[in-house]
This record gives sequence, C-alpha cells and structure tokens, in this order.
Amino acid sequence: MIALLYIAFFVAYGLVTIFVINKSYGFTKLRYGKGWVGGWLAALVMYNLVFWDWIPVYVMHKYYCSTEAGFWVYKSPEQWIKEHPGMVGEKWGNDYGWPVERLSNDHWKTWYSSKIYSETLRQPKFLHGLRKNEQSLVDSNTGMLLARVVQFEKINESALSVGNAAFTDFKVWLAIGGNSCINPNGKDYQLGFAENFRMLIKLGQGCGK
Repeated sequence: MIALLYIAFFVAYGLVTIFVINKSYGFTKLRYGKGWVGGWLAALVMYNLVFWDWIPVYVMHKYYCSTEAGFWVYKSPEQWIKEHPGMVGEKWGNDYGWPVERLSNDHWKTWYSSKIYSETLRQPKFLHGLRKNEQSLVDSNTGMLLARVVQFEKINESALSVGNAAFTDFKVWLAIGGNSCINPNGKDYQLGFAENFRMLIKLGQGCGK
C-alpha cells in the first residue's frame, strides 16, 4: 500500500515539475529570450521543494560515520567467561526474551543475566535527518564496558513498518547509499555488536563456540 502511495506521489510530482519547467521556460524565452534560465530556475525550485535536505544529510552522515561511529570490544566473550566460570550454565534470559529496565522512551537496559546487561541510548533528533544510537554491553558488578557500538541512521526504517514514523522517516530517498554506518569491510557496526553479545550468551549457556 505504501509503495503505491510513493508511486502516485512521484508521478504527480514529476508531472507538476515538467509543467512548471515548461511554463517557466516559455515565459523567460518570450520575455527575455533566454528560456534556459527560467527552465533551470524552475527545476531548482521544484527539486528543493522535496529533496532540499538530501545532499546535506548525506554529507553529515558520511562525516559522523567516519568520525564517531564504530564498534569496539574491550573484553571478548571468551575472556569474560574465562574470568567468570560460575556464570556458565546460569539462566541467561528465558523463552520469552530478556527483562527490560526502561529509563525513558529512548533509554533502557536489557538484562541478559544477573551480571550482564546492555544499555541502549537513542537520540532520534541528533541532527536533522540523523538518528544516533549507542549501545553498550556492561558487567553490572564492576560497571566495566565489555563492548560498545555507536551508529548513525538517516531515517528510522523500522518505524515505517510499525506505524510510528516521524515525517523525516517517510523520506526514503535519504537512505540511498546506505542508511547505517559500516566498517571498511562493508559490515554494519550494529551487526558486529549483536554477534558479540550473542556469542557471550551462547558461551554463558554452556553451548561453546
């Protein structure tokens, strides 16, 4: 359904753009003898009505991906389990998931065991068109960070599917070229973090590698 709405919007937008450019071209050619000036000005105006933030958001995303985003491991799952052998075989969550301690709408802790939790902090309005997501894997006894990820997104893609999207999230063209930050090997930083904590849970459950 939403795909049809996008198609209808862009068809209508394209037709209106062509009409405006033609009218502007004809007017400036008749009055000033330079139709191309009016045509280009009309094209620029019509482009900026919808896509005015496309290039700025792309540039900002590239900048923050290269300067602040990343995935860091401070202590590997194998090393932590080696230092805490008593945690092997302990209850790590249940069949229905893990307990969540919600501190605010954009800040919560997810408890994977009695000693390990992940802390998630979202900034949905970090900058126009950008969302900042930070997640840390923490040893609750010491407060030590085991792993951490910082991710920047242009739009909240999941919000569209659950019906909780902001206006910016409907600008799907902002996600062209990638919506998330990736490492030099092309791997999403968030995926690396997820694989790390899943390995810790697996080892904690006594499943080995």
